[in-house]
Amino acid sequence: MLVPGWIIIIGSLVGLMLLGFALYYWHQIKQIKIDMLAKTNELNSYKKQQQVAKATHLSAEAANAAKIKYLSGISHELRTPLNVIMGYAQLLENKTATDDPNHHSFQLIRTNCEHLTHLIEGILEFSAIESGKLRVQSDVLDLKQLLNHMGHMFSLQATQKNLQFKYHINENLPQFVKTDPKRLKQILINLLSNAIKFTAKGCVSFDVSYRYQIATFVIKDTGCGIASSDTERIFQPFERIQTTASNIPGTGLGLTIANLLVELLGGELKVKSELGQGSEFTLKLMLSAQNPPTTSDEFKVTPEDGNHHKILIVDDIEEHRTLIQNILQPYGFKTWVAKDVSSAKKMIEKHGFDLMLLDVAMPNENGWALAQWCTEQNHPCKICMISANPRDIDPQRHPHHQAYIAKPIQINQLLTVINQLLKLGWDDQNSQPLETSQPKPVVRIKRKDRLALTELVEIGHLNGIETYLNTMYENHLISDTELKQLLKPIKQLNLTQFTTIIGNHDKK
Repeated sequence: MLVPGWIIIIGSLVGLMLLGFALYYWHQIKQIKIDMLAKTNELNSYKKQQQVAKATHLSAEAANAAKIKYLSGISHELRTPLNVIMGYAQLLENKTATDDPNHHSFQLIRTNCEHLTHLIEGILEFSAIESGKLRVQSDVLDLKQLLNHMGHMFSLQATQKNLQFKYHINENLPQFVKTDPKRLKQILINLLSNAIKFTAKGCVSFDVSYRYQIATFVIKDTGCGIASSDTERIFQPFERIQTTASNIPGTGLGLTIANLLVELLGGELKVKSELGQGSEFTLKLMLSAQNPPTTSDEFKVTPEDGNHHKILIVDDIEEHRTLIQNILQPYGFKTWVAKDVSSAKKMIEKHGFDLMLLDVAMPNENGWALAQWCTEQNHPCKICMISANPRDIDPQRHPHHQAYIAKPIQINQLLTVINQLLKLGWDDQNSQPLETSQPKPVVRIKRKDRLALTELVEIGHLNGIETYLNTMYENHLISDTELKQLLKPIKQLNLTQFTTIIGNHDKK
């Protein structure tokens, strides 16, 4: 039986259609597989990129942590011997008369130790800012007082170089503002000192204006100037631009730290300069006006002799224990020493102490552990931590101490802390060794000069104080005898005695 032709044709068409559908779906499935494979490869590539990015981030963090640890270690290793050298240099300088042939040598040792300490501190502060570990401390600041002191202080430095110094503040400037006083002062000192340092002749000007809670500080000089290609480099760490003033000493960190501090305070620092013509630095900061802070009467206590108090010195290095004993001995304190935490605990249980001077880094148990133990055992002694690493303090982690001092120890700072913790009630005259605690005569000077010198004392600017006093003498504001009397405590690093001599008595 023959099949009709049309059925064969229809069957063939159906077969072709089925074959077409099969080929189509096979192609679609193949394409889906290809797309899925591509997606999988893309996902794997993304995961690899994420892993690489994470590894890079962890590596950068590890490198930064290693750098900080390394710098802290270097700081500790440098400050440890510096503490002994500078401590004994201060003791020897204080015990020799200014006309003694060895006095200048002792002073030279001490000043060079201070210079090295400032270099170390500058590097550590730069590292702390860079790693985000430096925090802003907002407080109410008497801005006009700070600026007047700055203007007066740097006008004298300019005079020493035969430079003209112009200083002007806007009448709209508020008396009190809220900021970090220490950081603002540090920024202004860096900018103004740089302007005077790099200006050989001509003028340095300092202008301050205020509008809409924005303070604008403009420091302009007629110094060596900066090439336009170098204006960005000056804010890079350790950069020393090659100019005619390249022989001027410095670490190359001053402007770097100033710029980082400005950013930390949320401000802006810009520079305009022309090589050979001078530079202009413009600093803008938001400083909100504040009401005058409330004042309270100072707590007054009756002075007590040092020999009524027992002090325990804990340090694993014998030279440091002996140094502190030698510093305290002239004041009549009763001192004990311990070389580790274990022996210190036994002494505390046996004797009980009014004050403990406690080193942080010691083998086995560190100073923080001993301070915590004293708190847990309810021992009433005050604790002052002493460390060769000024960055290792964390008040939230270590709430068991009342004071903190960084090595190398400044004798005046140590005595001030002891006075405060033991409430000795020392005034500036009787905070001297027992055998030399005679009242010092007062030198009467003008109020603006006393305020400027007090500002220099607060920042520890010894060279600035000497320069200021010599300028006062040259201007016939003090006599030759008064100049020698004022310079003596400065040469001996006794800022407490110097503050006493200038006193609160103004010359009319």
